[in-house]
Amino acid sequence: MTITSDLRIKAVEYYLAHDTSLRAAAQKFNIHYLSLFRWVKRYKENGRDNLTEQPGPSRPWNRADRVLENIVVSMKEQKPGISIRRLQNLLKLKGIHVSLKGIWGILKRYGLIEISNNRTTISYDVRLFPKTSEIKRSIEFARKLLDENNIQEAARIVNSLPVCPDTEILNRIPDEFLSLRRQVEKFPFSFGAIPFPDYYRKMSQLRNKLERNRMYYSAIRIGIEEALALQWMGKPKAMMSLIQHLEQKTKGEAVFPLRMTLSLLKGLAYASLFRTNDARKCITKFSMKRLTRFPYLYLDLTAFHASIGEIKKAICFAQKGLESVPGKSRGVLYEYLCYLYSLAGEYSKAMACLKIIERKNNRLVMNNLLVQAQYLLVRGLYEESLNLADRIINEAKKEQIIPQIHSASLIQSAIFSALGEHKKAQRLIKKYIPLLRKYKMQRDIAVRQALLQWTIPSNHLQFPPIRLISLIKRASISMRKSDYERAYQYAAKNGLMGIFHRFIFFYPQCIISLIEKGKKTGLPKTILRLPIFNKEAPAYHIIFLGSLMVFKNQKYLKTKLKPKDLAFFNLPLPEGDGAKKSHKFG
Repeated sequence: MTITSDLRIKAVEYYLAHDTSLRAAAQKFNIHYLSLFRWVKRYKENGRDNLTEQPGPSRPWNRADRVLENIVVSMKEQKPGISIRRLQNLLKLKGIHVSLKGIWGILKRYGLIEISNNRTTISYDVRLFPKTSEIKRSIEFARKLLDENNIQEAARIVNSLPVCPDTEILNRIPDEFLSLRRQVEKFPFSFGAIPFPDYYRKMSQLRNKLERNRMYYSAIRIGIEEALALQWMGKPKAMMSLIQHLEQKTKGEAVFPLRMTLSLLKGLAYASLFRTNDARKCITKFSMKRLTRFPYLYLDLTAFHASIGEIKKAICFAQKGLESVPGKSRGVLYEYLCYLYSLAGEYSKAMACLKIIERKNNRLVMNNLLVQAQYLLVRGLYEESLNLADRIINEAKKEQIIPQIHSASLIQSAIFSALGEHKKAQRLIKKYIPLLRKYKMQRDIAVRQALLQWTIPSNHLQFPPIRLISLIKRASISMRKSDYERAYQYAAKNGLMGIFHRFIFFYPQCIISLIEKGKKTGLPKTILRLPIFNKEAPAYHIIFLGSLMVFKNQKYLKTKLKPKDLAFFNLPLPEGDGAKKSHKFG
C-alpha cells in the first residue's frame, strides 16, 4: 500500500472515529477539507478498497456515481429511441431521482445522445469527441502499458472510459480484449483495411452480438453502417429487411435524427428497387428546418437525392454539409460531391474535389476512377477511359460491389458507341442485366432496358435519367433541333449534363444532323472530335496476330504496311510469330 493510500485511510478513519469537523480533521493531516470529504464519500461506498491507489488515472470527483451511470447507459442501450424526460420518469419509478441535466451529461459522455451540434448523431465519428483530461491521462497510461506489452491492463483502462476517441490505441488492442462498446467505436476504421465481403460479414456478426447483449442502441449504430454496406453491394431487399428490423428495436420511440436516418436509408432501398414514389414519401414527413441542428444528416440527404436522380438537390445538400460538419468528417462529402459534379458535367469542380479527397479505401478509389473515366471520355481520350473502366469492373467484382460494375460498364458501352461499335455496346449493356436482376437492382435494370428499347414504360419516366434517355430518343427520331434543345435543357436544369454526355453516344443521329447543318450542339469540342461525330478523322485499329490486320473506322483494310508505313504510326514491329498486340489511334 502506498503512502498516499495510507494517508487517505488514516484521515478518513480518524474523522469517523472522532467527534470533529471536516476542517479540523483535514488540518490535522495537512490536507484540504474537500479532499477529505471526497475520501469519506468513497470510503462509505466501498470501504478501504475504494481509497487504495489503482493503476491508471483517477476518476473526476464531480462525476456521477458509477452505478447510476451504468443504469442510465443500460436503459438507453435497451431503449434506443427514448427521450431524456421519459428516461427520467422511468428512473423515478425505480426510486432514483436525477435531473434532466444530469442524465443528459451521462448520455453525452458515453456518446449515447443525438445532440444539436456538429459532433454527435446516431452514426458518429468517435474521433470528433473531445478528449477530456481524464481521457487523455487514461490513453497515455494505456499507451505506456502497451509499450511494455501489458495488453490486458491497457485494455482494462481503455474499456473503463466513457468513449475512446483515439483510433490508434484501439487498433493496437486485439478485439478479444476490448468491450463491445470499444469494438463498435473501432470497427468503422477497418473499412478498406480488409476485403469488403469480410468487412460486411464481421459487421453483421458484431451487430448480432450486441443484440444478444440487449445493447440495441449500439446495434442500431452498427446496423446503419451495415445497411450502407448492403447498398454499396447492391442488395436493396436485404437492406430493406435490415432497416425494418432496426426500426422494430426502437419500439416506436425514436428522436428526430434516428427516425430520419432510418427513413432515409429506407428511401435509398426503395430507390434501388425502383419504387421512386415510396422513396420520396420517406422524406416528405420531415421538416427540413431542423437540419441545421443535425448537420450530419446532410450526408444522408445527399445520398438519398442522388439515388432518385435529383442531382442538383444532392449537390446542394453536400455543399451545405461541407459548411457545417467538422474537417475530419468531410472526406465522404467530398467523395459524393466529386461524383455528383461529374454527373452534372461540372468536370473542373469534380477534378478539384479529387485533389482534396483522402484515398484510404477501395470504395474511394473506385469512385475516383469513375470520375476520371467519365472525364477522360469527355476529353476524347477513350483508350485511357476504357482502361480505367475495365480496372473498376475488375476491382468491383473482387469486392462484390455491384453498383460500381453497373456504372463502369455503362461508361464502356458509351465508349464503344462513340467509336461506332454499336453492337458491341449493346452486348455489353445486356451482359450485366442478369447480375443486376439477381440482386434486385430494378432501377439500374430499367436504365439499361431504356437504352436497349425504343419504348419506355410511362412509370419509369419518373426517374430523371430515364426521362433524359426518352428525350434524347425523341430527338434522334424526329431530327428536330427543338427536340434536341429540350433534351439538352432538361439535362442542364436537372444537373444531368454528365449523364447527357454519356447517353448521347447511343443516339448520335440528331447531333450528326446538326453538325452537317452547321448548327451548334452545346457539346464540348473534344466530344465532337470523336469518330462517331467526326467522320473525317479516321480511327485506326491495328492488330498483330500472325498476319498484320488494319481496320479503319471498324472496316477491314485489305492492305499490307511496310516498315516505313509502320513508323508513321510510331509502332514497334511484331516480335515473332504469335505475338499479339492491339492499338487504336484516332
